[in-house]
Formats: sequence, structure tokens, C-alpha cells
Amino acid sequence: MQIWRVENMRDDNGNPKFGINPWPEERYGEFYSGDSYIVLETTKDENSDKLNFDIYFWIGEHSTQVSFM
Repeated sequence: MQIWRVENMRDDNGNPKFGINPWPEERYGEFYSGDSYIVLETTKDENSDKLNFDIYFWIGEHSTQVSFM
């Protein structure tokens, strides 16, 4: 499992500039209501050597949401 925290930054003109940073393993399970996270779960198929990937998005109740037109 891998987790990244979505960061809402602003450029010099005040425009949104989103980025992601790895979330430390020792903090897995600590999600904050003002933040958003991307979670990648990788598992190996029992009948082959294929890898399966599941991606989850956790959007905190107070996380900034921006729509683009």
C-alpha cells in the first residue's frame, strides 16, 4: 500500500497548483478532515504473477474542492 497527500498550493498569481507528496508509513491511518489523499493498494493475483491495482481517493469533509471550467 502507498498513500499520497494532495496539497493545494498557489502560484505567484494566486492560481491553484495542486501536487502530491508521499504520506509517511508511520502515519498511515491518520487522515485529516481538511486534507485529501490518494491510496494505492497493490496485490498479486493468486493464480498468476499479475499485479492488481486499486486506487482510492479520500476527500476530507473540510478539504478544498476546486472545479475547473
